[in-house]
Amino acid sequence: MAVNLATKYAPVVDQAFTLESLTQSGVNKDFEWAGVSAINVLSLTSQALGDYTRTATSDRYGSPAELQDTKQTMTLSKDRGVSIIVDKGNNLQQLNLKTAGRVMRLETSEQVIPEVDEHRLSVMETAAAANSQKLGTAASTSSNAYSNFLAIQELLNDAKVPVNGRVCWVTPAFYSVLKQDNSFILNSELGQKALITGQVGEVDGVRIVMTPSSYFPSNVEAILSHKSVTVAAEQLNSFKVHMDPPGISGMRIDFRIIYDAFVRTPKELGVASRYTATA
Repeated sequence: MAVNLATKYAPVVDQAFTLESLTQSGVNKDFEWAGVSAINVLSLTSQALGDYTRTATSDRYGSPAELQDTKQTMTLSKDRGVSIIVDKGNNLQQLNLKTAGRVMRLETSEQVIPEVDEHRLSVMETAAAANSQKLGTAASTSSNAYSNFLAIQELLNDAKVPVNGRVCWVTPAFYSVLKQDNSFILNSELGQKALITGQVGEVDGVRIVMTPSSYFPSNVEAILSHKSVTVAAEQLNSFKVHMDPPGISGMRIDFRIIYDAFVRTPKELGVASRYTATA
C-alpha cells in the first residue's frame, strides 16, 4: 500500500546573486539624448606655435590660418526589448508570487544591468586597442601585478589624463594577484570614505572595482579609464504592464531600453587595457 507524502511551494522566490551597475561611476552622461538618434560633437584643433618675426613688414606672428575642428557623430545603436507573460491561472496556483514589481526587478538586475556594463567595457577596450593603449602578453602574477597596473597608469600619465577621476575595472583573478603582490598598498582610510559601487580598494588614487570576468572582452584582465572619457547614453528605459490584454488572461510585461556608450574622440587616450594574451 503506497504512502503519498504532501509537498508545497515556499511563499518566497529564490533568485541568483546579482550586482548593481559596476561601470556607472566611471562614465558620464554629459549629453541630452531626448528626441534624437545621434549627437554631433565638435572638437577644436589647436595650431602649432611658430617664431615671431620682429623684422617682418606684416604677419609678424606667422601666417594666419583658419581655426580647424573635428566632428564626432555618436549614433545610438542599442535598441533592446523583452516581452513576458504571467498567466493568471498559473500565478494563482503559485501563491501569486509573480508580481509585476518582482519581474521588473529580476529583469533589471539579471539582464539589463549586466548587459549595459559589458557593453560599456567593450567600448572602452575597443578604443584602447584602436589607439595602442593596451599592454600585456600573459596573465599577471603576484610578482608583477602592481608593476603591470603602473604600466597602464603610465599610458594615461603620458596622455596628460588627470589622476583624480580614474577608475580601474579588474577581473577577480587580477585583483587576487594584486593583493598578493608585496608592492601593492591598500588605502588604509578606504573604509571611512564614501565607496563607489563595487569598489574594493584604491591604488595611487585610482579606484579599483572588481568585476566578473564575464563582463570583460576576451583576454582582458583590467581596463583603466577616466570618467570623462566614456559617454553613457540612455534614451529610453520603459517597463509597461498590461493586465488581461486581448488573448491573455493575466499580465503581459513589456520592457524596452535604448542605450549606447561612446568614447569621446579628443579623450580617447584616457582609456587603457591590460591583456592576458598576445592580441
